[in-house]
Amino acid sequence: MFLIEHPQGRVLVDTGLHPAMGHDPASRIGGLAKAFSFALGPGEDVGGRLAALGVDPAGLHALVLTHLHYDHAGGCVVPPGVPLYVQAREWEAGRDPEAIATHAYVPADYAQDRTVHLLDGGHDLFGDGQVLLVPTPGHSAATSPCC
Repeated sequence: MFLIEHPQGRVLVDTGLHPAMGHDPASRIGGLAKAFSFALGPGEDVGGRLAALGVDPAGLHALVLTHLHYDHAGGCVVPPGVPLYVQAREWEAGRDPEAIATHAYVPADYAQDRTVHLLDGGHDLFGDGQVLLVPTPGHSAATSPCC
């Protein structure tokens, strides 16, 4: 997760693991949990990290998801109502039953009621060249890191 401070607002890039991953990963990712070891203590999830910085998640300008895997999108439940920016190809993959079953997508992580801005290629988030979203597919359908 990254928090970007911009004159026009704060941007959260990725949200890390869902808080339940620290004590019951199988409840979020099923049998896949057996293949990994997770260490997520109290206050280490996105809500705890933002609180430690004195940041109210509801006051974020935007949430950018580089991709929808559970370890990047799991904490989306924390900033409700904050607009989401994600590549359209990634969003489609994260809603496709076959991709969900084979690519570690957990739709409950990113299915909150919020405005979703689907991107098709690069995007200048504030229009000033300071926060650019650039697609770099390969790891997932359309990974989009922020720079």
